[in-house]
Amino acid sequence: LIPAGNIVLGGSGASRSVTITPLANQLGSATVTVTVSDGALSASDSFNVTVTGTAPETWRFGQFGTTANSGSAADTADPDGDGSSNGDEFIAGTNPNDRTSVFQTLGFARAGGVSTLTVAGRASRTYVLERRESLSSGEWVSVGSAGPLAVDGTVTLTDPAAPIGNVFYRVRTSLP
Repeated sequence: LIPAGNIVLGGSGASRSVTITPLANQLGSATVTVTVSDGALSASDSFNVTVTGTAPETWRFGQFGTTANSGSAADTADPDGDGSSNGDEFIAGTNPNDRTSVFQTLGFARAGGVSTLTVAGRASRTYVLERRESLSSGEWVSVGSAGPLAVDGTVTLTDPAAPIGNVFYRVRTSLP
């Protein structure tokens, strides 16, 4: 995280400074120990340096070992070939390196004028159920929502006034 060459001592006399530059595209924590000596006596002090990133950078680092939005870690890349970009996998909470890890519907039921859709939910995400009566035209209308979720679990989204006849649903997933 912090090579010795990226620790630069500055100043003079009793007024000294330490400038630390972590490696690019890396996240984590490191302990730095500084030792001073006048030739006869010495003293040491240690401190922790923690390098954090944005939520997407932290996710990228966990999945690809880099925070860089490039190559197989790019938001638009699809390294597992499942048809979902890394950006979509990040939002859905799925694994971009496992083609079987996909956002999926667990169930759908329609009884009377009520439609219920069940999905596998992920912590911190909000789910919005939208509908429209034609795939070729019309606006998507929000009919139900859940979240943000505190923990992973099943999410049940309900359209309490589903129209009679054909209706199409989609679930939008978002992070705060």
